[in-house]
Parts: sequence; C-alpha cells; structure tokens
Amino acid sequence: MIDGYQGRPYQDERIAGNPQPIPGKVLCTYYDLGGEGIAYHDTIPYNQGNGSLNQLNGEYRNAFRHEEAVDVSYMKPDWDFARENFARPDENLFYVGWTEPGEWLNYTVDVQRSGRYRVDFFASAAKDASIELLVDGEPVTGEIALSSTGSPHIWTRYNGIAELELEEGQKVLTLRSVRTGLMNYVYLEFVRIL
Repeated sequence: MIDGYQGRPYQDERIAGNPQPIPGKVLCTYYDLGGEGIAYHDTIPYNQGNGSLNQLNGEYRNAFRHEEAVDVSYMKPDWDFARENFARPDENLFYVGWTEPGEWLNYTVDVQRSGRYRVDFFASAAKDASIELLVDGEPVTGEIALSSTGSPHIWTRYNGIAELELEEGQKVLTLRSVRTGLMNYVYLEFVRIL
C-alpha cells in the first residue's frame, strides 16, 4: 500500500467495503472512496452520466455514485445492444465513461497469491486510445495502446493488454487515461499465469 493513502474500498447499501480480489475482475465503477485527488482525478467537477444524462428518479442505477465527479453510467438496450459488439456486455452493467487524458481511478485490491498475471480489459473506444496501470503509485505497464471499437457503445474484450508480477497483499491499483479515445471502462480482469 502507498504510505498515508487515504482512499478506502467502495461501499454502499448493496456493496460491502472490501478490497477487490486479484485474481478476478476489478470493476471500474467500484473505484475507491476518498474523492478528487485521493481516489480519482476527473477533469469535469460533476458526473456527466448518473444525475445528468441519467436523471435521478429513485432508481439505484441512476443514482449510483451520482454525487462524485467520475462519469458513471450503465448499459442500455438502445445504445449498447443496437449494434454488433465484439464482446457482448450484460444489460445494466455499470461503466466509467467520458474519459479524458490525465484522468485516473484508484482501487484498493487484495492480491491473494504472488505471481505473474495477465490483464484483460472490457471496454470501448470511440477513437484509438491508450491507458496505463500503476501499482502503489509506480508505473508497471507503460502506455498501453488500444484500438478503436468504432463507438463508445461498441464493446470489446482487449485480451492480454499486459502481464504483471504482483506480490501478495493489499495494493493500490491505478487506471490512468493517457491518450484520448472517449473510452468507457467496465472491468480489468487479472488471470494468474505463473
């Protein structure tokens, strides 16, 4: 863990506040609690998805994290299933969208076993884009180029975007947007290979 890190695992009335486990899927909308500059950095100070595009109407999915600046929304039949996807997402699945270069998200994760992990990424990109992963504040991947899916609502699974050596224990994983692509992020999946 980063010394003095003030973020903590996301929790609400439906989700327990536990670090996300590795191996497994790190869900992008379950970024840490702690606010701007601690758990995340977003270039616009309000949520462009929930509470804006998705009007507050008492439904959990429209209110999910609406008070934070990270832009969160969810899959909708008329937007996310009307076109041919490279990989089919589940309906009502949350995602982080409207991404801009320099934005980042922190996740408290629990690496359950030391080893080498392959990283897959479920996302979309309106333009060619790139991301970077950091662990405990240190870059571990360099810039990862991701090709456009043709729309922010055409989804794919980018397989094998990185391989990382991870030590057992709690870490802070950072997902950073490097080059624009109007990307939507659903999850990073860590699969132990050694």
